[in-house]
Amino acid sequence: PVCEEMPISSYESCSSVATLNQPDEAGTAADPYLSLTTLNVLAPIYKRIDSDGTRESEFADRFMARNQRILDLLLSRGSSVICLQEFWHQ
Repeated sequence: PVCEEMPISSYESCSSVATLNQPDEAGTAADPYLSLTTLNVLAPIYKRIDSDGTRESEFADRFMARNQRILDLLLSRGSSVICLQEFWHQ
């Protein structure tokens, strides 16, 4: 999957499933199709950034940068449906 091309962290997992008819090379399909992307984003409150247990959520610049990479990845997929696990917002 594309997710492996853009690692966000060793903790995230990503999968993509397409159902119904896939689009052809020209991007068209005889019938509508549906694509689904799921991603465990590892909420900053759970992500430890050092051996002392410091959480990523204590550093807005770190988690905002990672969130932007996650957003870029999700937008690049162009999925019909996106499911996020461990979504967190402050």
